[in-house]
Amino acid sequence: MSIKYEGFQSDFRGPMFDGRTKMRATKKMAESVEQAANVLKFAVAQHTPVNTGALKNSILASGGIRITADRTIEGIVGSPLIIAPIIELGRRPGPVSPQGVRGIALWVRRKLKPPRTERAAGRATKKAGKVVLTEAEVTFLVVRKIITQGFAGAAMFEAGIAAADAGVRGVIASGAREWTQEWGGS
Repeated sequence: MSIKYEGFQSDFRGPMFDGRTKMRATKKMAESVEQAANVLKFAVAQHTPVNTGALKNSILASGGIRITADRTIEGIVGSPLIIAPIIELGRRPGPVSPQGVRGIALWVRRKLKPPRTERAAGRATKKAGKVVLTEAEVTFLVVRKIITQGFAGAAMFEAGIAAADAGVRGVIASGAREWTQEWGGS
């Protein structure tokens, strides 16, 4: 996923644009794209579901800006975690790996907080007047549901893009205005 300032080269043509002017303009727009990437990073993190916080903390804006072959300035926002696209897009029904089961068990423990032992579940059942399942039983049920039905994605990048759209456009436009004023345009 990336933020791009399109049409970079077409903005700087003519005899008044020497190499130094183009370099200053490129630097200014790269700064703007980097600021826009940080705006988007914050918005995506706000829409990221939290279990351990690792996924939310892994959302990064690129450490640098790159200029592509077609002279587009590009900033990248993403996550290096293998689980990020699964949480973003969801999962189709199918088998769950042992590592996945351990992750689900951790999620069950932290989010649902069922009793860990049968003895504790028995006490909770007596107290609540209804059957209370152990952590292992709840984990089994969650894994079975994922195997048979999958789950919908959280769409944190999609929601973050929608939430940050105006802010990202504003940062890019502001950078373009600042450079234009610095250059002497109107």
